[in-house]
Amino acid sequence: ESLASTGLFALATALVCQPPLNMVSPEKARATLQQIHAAVKGLDRPHGVLPHFVRRGATGYKIHPGTEFSTVDTAIYYHSLLLGSEMLNDPDLRVEITSAVDQIDFDKLRLPGGEISHGLKEDGRTLLEHGWKDWGGETALVMMLQNIVNEQAPHRKMERPAQAWQGTGFIPEIQSLFYPDFDSDVPDALDEVRWLATRQLMLTRQKDYIMRTWPGSFAAQMGLYGLSAGEGLYGDSYFVGGVDLPNQKVIHPHYVLMSASLTKSAETYALLRRLQKAGIFTPWGMVEAVAVSGKSYLPMNGSLNAGFETLGAYHLLAKHRGIPNVLHAASRKSAELRRAAELFYPLKEGRVPTTTSASE
Repeated sequence: ESLASTGLFALATALVCQPPLNMVSPEKARATLQQIHAAVKGLDRPHGVLPHFVRRGATGYKIHPGTEFSTVDTAIYYHSLLLGSEMLNDPDLRVEITSAVDQIDFDKLRLPGGEISHGLKEDGRTLLEHGWKDWGGETALVMMLQNIVNEQAPHRKMERPAQAWQGTGFIPEIQSLFYPDFDSDVPDALDEVRWLATRQLMLTRQKDYIMRTWPGSFAAQMGLYGLSAGEGLYGDSYFVGGVDLPNQKVIHPHYVLMSASLTKSAETYALLRRLQKAGIFTPWGMVEAVAVSGKSYLPMNGSLNAGFETLGAYHLLAKHRGIPNVLHAASRKSAELRRAAELFYPLKEGRVPTTTSASE
């Protein structure tokens, strides 16, 4: 079981009990989030970091053998639960989640270059040697989680601002599933990136890549795009694509919904109808991956990308119908998420985050 996917499921459950969806009752949604958090509280959390994957054994859930304790999955889980508890008006759960976040010892997770490590090895003691320094939403979520714990913590500037690693689609979008702040072209206070323009440029490059590289292909005819990351076509390995790489043949359609708030909603719904007729958008959601040719695809009953798609679909729905976006409202209302967002968008005039250079 994936902790990040579980967090996204919890957040989606809190969302679908809201009008106009009303798919589950608020009572059922609260019970679901409380049950999830009760299970997660019982996990080993070295330095406060959650496992990437867990496995259920005779004595309960433990880290899945051969996997790691992951800072970014921890960030996704806690962001999801903080938003969910805010939307459901569950102050007791919110206090418990905040307490768990406060227990994360970021000082012990910092690498010599100043960046936060990707996590710890299975032993719960050895830091992973790579850290969050590449520009993008994953790094932003980890750094913002740290800001919840300590607003005075030093923050290392990101490398290659406004340039997603390999041009991978989800990287400029993941933070915007949780925060409306990045729907702006105000330069952020950390790296002076204009996030909205950067995201729009990525969307343009994603669409142009398929039409330019594979004209006449199934994907080009469908108007399908999404060089991102997820399971490969055969479900036996993790695959990372991007618009900076040549001859990319694997599309991860989750990017269509992750970036949907940037598009004209009518165009996105028209694309979804075409994909539905082609069997790519199925009753259980998007397929995980599809070949540019359309000859191979990978259906999955659940995945991290399915969680991203669900939140992206909600933002698309709210925009298309012109209804209040309750996720955005919760993000703006949450004291913890407001403290996190101040790293990039300080509320107080003249207030800027403390930074360290790469050499430090």
